[in-house]
Amino acid sequence: MATSIGKIGEFDGATEDWCSYTERLEHFFKANKVGDEEKNDAFLSCIGKETSGLLRLLLAPAKPKDKTYEEMVLECKTKLFVKPELSGDEHVGKDEESEDEDNYSDGIEVD
Repeated sequence: MATSIGKIGEFDGATEDWCSYTERLEHFFKANKVGDEEKNDAFLSCIGKETSGLLRLLLAPAKPKDKTYEEMVLECKTKLFVKPELSGDEHVGKDEESEDEDNYSDGIEVD
């Protein structure tokens, strides 16, 4: 029975982002001398049932076994686990909204 160095759990987006997970996975592969030929199977074994299911849906009609490790990681990164970024315009909009509220309250006369 082979012994592995370290432990890599299933991906959990509630506690870790995809880039951090795949970085840890790369270190795990290196420490355990997982070759390029085995990375695909190791990846599919590590990511967990939920992420594996999402990946299968994303890749359909192709199957994960027909993709490389790099292709699967990229598909997940670009299509499943993208964090929306706030643009500067959205931030400005909130500031302008506050200013409008302030201006509106300045125009109200109270008896």
